[in-house]
Amino acid sequence: MNSNNDNNLNSSCNNNLSNDLDYLVEVIKRSGIDIAPTYDEYTDLAFAIATDYGEAGRRAFHEICSLSGKYNDKHADKLYTDAMASNRGVKHIASAFYIAKKAGVNIDEVRLKKAEDRQQQREKEQKQRGGKCANVQMCKCALLILFHTWVRAYII
Repeated sequence: MNSNNDNNLNSSCNNNLSNDLDYLVEVIKRSGIDIAPTYDEYTDLAFAIATDYGEAGRRAFHEICSLSGKYNDKHADKLYTDAMASNRGVKHIASAFYIAKKAGVNIDEVRLKKAEDRQQQREKEQKQRGGKCANVQMCKCALLILFHTWVRAYII
């Protein structure tokens, strides 16, 4: 049937999302720049990561925020939890790329463009489905990410 195609699509979706976040964390840490010095940038960053990664993005959020002299792990954790709970899907990983770029982090333009394209596609699909899960492949991707998060949290 389509199981191989579904697996390839899910793997591609998961890899694209993971690669974006892994790349972002790496370049930010390498730069040593506090990309979210204001509360607005800090909350935007939480929402941007929480939208696309849910629980799987919590570690990355902490890694990025820990570059700030004002970093407080308990506050960052609460903000991220709140962002996941109240998220409306307005911010995505491309927003985090822009925050980093605005702060002076050298972001690869090709990678930024790909993240923007994926964000625009997700927003278009979200409008088309009116908040419902009409795109089965995107839902499978989200479920796959949640499953991997659960595995990491409870088994490893």
